[in-house]
Amino acid sequence: MARLRKRLRKPATLNPSVIGILVFGGADPMTGVPGYRDAFAEAFSKKKCIEAWEKVGAAPCTRKCLQSHQVCHRIGDESDSFANQYKDLQLQNDFCVGWLNSHGLDGCHLAAKVDVIKKSELPGLTSMGTAEMQEKLMTANQSGKAFMLTAGHHKTHNDYFVAATLRDNEDEAKKLETIKKMRLELIEQAKGGRDIWEVDRNTEITKLTKTKLEKLLLWKGIGRKDQPKLIGV
Repeated sequence: MARLRKRLRKPATLNPSVIGILVFGGADPMTGVPGYRDAFAEAFSKKKCIEAWEKVGAAPCTRKCLQSHQVCHRIGDESDSFANQYKDLQLQNDFCVGWLNSHGLDGCHLAAKVDVIKKSELPGLTSMGTAEMQEKLMTANQSGKAFMLTAGHHKTHNDYFVAATLRDNEDEAKKLETIKKMRLELIEQAKGGRDIWEVDRNTEITKLTKTKLEKLLLWKGIGRKDQPKLIGV
């Protein structure tokens, strides 16, 4: 529609008023050009609806969608956020069925079983949501490594964010450790310089040993690479 308006040298801006034409078809009121199809009628035609209903098992009522791995949940998938709820539901159902049976009723008709993943079906990888996985992801510096670790799990999983935080914390700890080491060295240098100053403050500089001069200069913030120029070495 916008391209056609440009060719006809009409304003190409599409106002909200044309949304109905794009959805239900009709003619462009600005150019008068007809022929825009009814997208809604095509998308929700009788044929398309029947195909969609059959695909998910709504008509006929086969409940086919429940066979999809995106819908059907099983106990044992620790990456599933509802894993604990499935376990609780199964325990409650087992208890209720057992109670009915113990009181002379046939509770088996109300028994329900949540599928359980067999150990042989579980991938031989570290489970998501564990400290071990998060530590491994922290050192996975390539997308391929993270993909293999998580068996292709989505990047928005909490483990990725925890791993990123752990990595940042580790980098920050290294920086703080470097600063700590530098400060300890400065404290040691200051102590050494003050000790010499207390003993040799009245001694002529030419009579001080090279070692003492180096310690005094370090105390005053002059690094070793700049010292030869000052002590004449």
